[in-house]
Amino acid sequence: MHRTDAAGYAVGNLFTDGNPSSGIPASVLDAAWLNDVQETLVSVIAAAGIALAKGDYTQLLTALRSAGVFQTQSQGDSTTKAATTAFVAAAAIGLGQSWTDVTSSRALNTSYTNTTGKPIMISVCATNSVSNSTVALALTIGGVSSIANNSRVAGGIGNDALAVVAIVPPGATYQASATQANLLAWREMR
Repeated sequence: MHRTDAAGYAVGNLFTDGNPSSGIPASVLDAAWLNDVQETLVSVIAAAGIALAKGDYTQLLTALRSAGVFQTQSQGDSTTKAATTAFVAAAAIGLGQSWTDVTSSRALNTSYTNTTGKPIMISVCATNSVSNSTVALALTIGGVSSIANNSRVAGGIGNDALAVVAIVPPGATYQASATQANLLAWREMR
């Protein structure tokens, strides 16, 4: 596509009605520019799989709203494609998700996989299981040690609580590991 460059265009390659009394001619509509506009619009309609129909003034709008024109890219796609609503909803944490207490179905030092197709957030809390000791709680996400929390406990069992929080990408494994600790709570935003 190009801006008009036919005879009579105004500053900035804009069209003008001209002014006959001042001797300023009106812009000439040349075939090259008109074909550029026509074929650019037609290409959007064709990409949406819509057959051209004379007199149907909604075809371009219908095409722009169709799934065939703006395609949802995959997670991690770093191209310059437009971010569709579907992409944002799939990638955003918290949209369509809620906190769930999964303590009864989770155990420390056990690996799990995020099979939701979306990033999830996990929050794990543990208390000391040994008096006068150092308690450690750590998260491993996708095989990488990500978050750790250590505390020296002076006193009895259950006197100290540690928490770790992390985001787990879709398809990644995750594990909460602990030494000298008991699982207190495990919640996931999924």
